[in-house]
Amino acid sequence: MSEKVLKLINHNPHITTITLAKELDKSQRTIERAIKSLKTENKIERVGGDNGGYWKVIVSI
Repeated sequence: MSEKVLKLINHNPHITTITLAKELDKSQRTIERAIKSLKTENKIERVGGDNGGYWKVIVSI
């Protein structure tokens, strides 16, 4: 699941958890867990706030 989320974030750094959930047909909570895992593994980081911020992919896919 985390790899699919990572690919979508890499394609669109401004994507929201709601949009990710719809794209992957998963619950928003599942997406939040995947994002937490990616952040723990230092694969992504959030730049800016929830409104107007974006995801920065640290590792290349």
